[in-house]
Amino acid sequence: MVFIESARLHARRGLTLRWTILFALAADLITLALYRLVWAAIYAGRPTLQDMTLADMSCYYALSLCVTALCSTRIDRDISRGLLDGSFTSLLLRPAHPLLLLASQKAGPALLRMLTNCLPLLLVCALALRLPPPSSPAAAALFAAGVTLAFWTKMSVDALAGLCAFYTRGAEGVTHAKDFVVAFLSGALVPLSFLPPGLAEAARLLPFAAVVDLPLQLYRRGLTPETARALALGALWCALLAAANQALLRAGLRRHAAFGG
Repeated sequence: MVFIESARLHARRGLTLRWTILFALAADLITLALYRLVWAAIYAGRPTLQDMTLADMSCYYALSLCVTALCSTRIDRDISRGLLDGSFTSLLLRPAHPLLLLASQKAGPALLRMLTNCLPLLLVCALALRLPPPSSPAAAALFAAGVTLAFWTKMSVDALAGLCAFYTRGAEGVTHAKDFVVAFLSGALVPLSFLPPGLAEAARLLPFAAVVDLPLQLYRRGLTPETARALALGALWCALLAAANQALLRAGLRRHAAFGG
């Protein structure tokens, strides 16, 4: 119950930042327009690349922006900052797991972003780019499951980066490197099918593919043997990352000292 209340309170706090919501939506629309201009130059008049038309690529990036916005929690910065200024210790005094409490604080604003940023962006893309709906109701349900898995996978990866602050003075360098690796290997920067075959196959075996590539594959193709295997692998990685976070938290707390009063 404490996690639900925490998510609700942080979502309501986000509603007070109306200009931030509008600027975020405008930024997403500008980013999508720039992606389309860049890929129009890459296509150079060719009808398809890797069996994707320019319209398909624009729709891909529209969905990618939505998933990325939902999964952008910055929990790594919160953990790192809390370990440096001692505020993380206050989480340990509450009757709830500190990482789950932080996750609930991020889940509420993520749901708010879905309503205020992602749905309007998809509506604009449906009208302007003729974004096709999921191939079936089952594909829509699978896409929702894939986005949920993407959120928890990205949250776990971010938390691991933030917990590195137990062993370093801050984790800014780790988080910046992590952001690039996740963006590249998840398919957010460029679809994984455009990477060299060996690198694309290796990327799909890593947890980062569950952040963007897997939800979009579920949206476009529904349940196939390939997407079913990717979904099972993503769930396995999510469980392993959660266990790694717990182990790193316990090890870090044994050496952590906070001073104040």
